[in-house]
Amino acid sequence: MRRRDRLRLAIVPDKPNRPWYIVVAMIMVAAIFGAVGFGFGQHLAGEEAERAQAAIGVVMKNAERRISATQESAAIREREFAIIEEASRRMRDDNQELLATMSSLEDRVIFYKRMVSPRATTNDLGVEFFELLPSSDASKVRYRLLVTRNSTSGSVAQGAVTAKLVSGSRTVSLPLEAPRFQFRYYQQFTGEWTVPAGFNPERVDIRVSAGKLSTERRYKWEVKGS
Repeated sequence: MRRRDRLRLAIVPDKPNRPWYIVVAMIMVAAIFGAVGFGFGQHLAGEEAERAQAAIGVVMKNAERRISATQESAAIREREFAIIEEASRRMRDDNQELLATMSSLEDRVIFYKRMVSPRATTNDLGVEFFELLPSSDASKVRYRLLVTRNSTSGSVAQGAVTAKLVSGSRTVSLPLEAPRFQFRYYQQFTGEWTVPAGFNPERVDIRVSAGKLSTERRYKWEVKGS
């Protein structure tokens, strides 16, 4: 037999040398694609940020509107409460005044009966009644004073009323809004007195003078309804 020569085949990959400009072009293309991708990503991120910012702005505006509406509603309610409180205070004052007036109606009826009685022939001055009522100001009190003159002659009496606040050995003059009087039968005095700070009243001395006639009454310091 013939010896056949065996052929050995080897596959060698073809690696031709590429020109430099092709390599550079490929690098540039890759760089361009990378830049475009990065820019597109940045664009998408910017759009997302803008949408998020717009959503936050809408939420903030809605919150501001709600806060403004809540503040306005609270202000309206505060004004309503203030009006109701003021009306309640005035109603309490009116009720106290009404109760005080009703409590003195009987005394006034007796007074009017005595004024028209035939026995009222003297020419004496007198303090028919005196009362103290609370005021809206805690440092003040309201007073009511009725001065009478038992006379059937119909002549006019002219004089003045003075008042003093007494606490132990201390006395303080209390001014009347219209201390002078001129009447035939009676006159009522009303107003407010301010209690001096640190002064604890015990009584009020009322003095009425008209010419040679004068009278003085002492009343315990007692504020009705307090």
